[in-house]
Amino acid sequence: MGNFFTKKIVDKILILMVVSGCAQNVWVKPGANQEAFRADNYGCERDSRQSGGFGTGLVGAIEAQAFFNRCMTARGWSLQERTAAEATINVGRTSVQTAVEARRSCFLNVRQQPRYQIFQNRLSEISTGRFTFAQMASNDVPSPTEAALILDFVGEGGQCNDRYFASIENFVTPQQLTNLKNNRAANEALLAQLARRQISWGELSTRSNQILDNSERRAN
Repeated sequence: MGNFFTKKIVDKILILMVVSGCAQNVWVKPGANQEAFRADNYGCERDSRQSGGFGTGLVGAIEAQAFFNRCMTARGWSLQERTAAEATINVGRTSVQTAVEARRSCFLNVRQQPRYQIFQNRLSEISTGRFTFAQMASNDVPSPTEAALILDFVGEGGQCNDRYFASIENFVTPQQLTNLKNNRAANEALLAQLARRQISWGELSTRSNQILDNSERRAN
């Protein structure tokens, strides 16, 4: 019921930055930004200086560059021709955005099923994923009928999320994917508690919003 993909989080996923000081070739890493590049670039330059043993002249410069390239590759970067890299990045952005829209449409179809109308006013706002103050203030516990339907709702929504993760996994960093999956697990754990009538609708709303807040802070 909580949407753990806000615009800020999605925008962060869509960042696949191309960074390099070379006009023809660029360093590319899915999900990375300029700050990440500077940190890895500095780290590899430092390691190169500390390793030494490259000698002088052209041969030494070539060996030092090769060491630097291996270091950047080990940190998840790949050196690509600029035009090809930009095309790959555009494909990635389009693919992720398409997956986001498909997930939203899938969830909307699930939510609009007549049998779920019983708790329609309990659901988060579809575009922001957030609950209102009024929803967070509720002390109501799900009725037995609602509790049974929550489990079905989670199952159908889970299929939407499964397709989403399969669509984006090649276009985000492992850490981003892990963070998103952790958000999903946290929300589904809350819904399981709700279905067992162990927490109120208000507690679900409050804790779901907190999960989003934490996710957005990590996305900055």
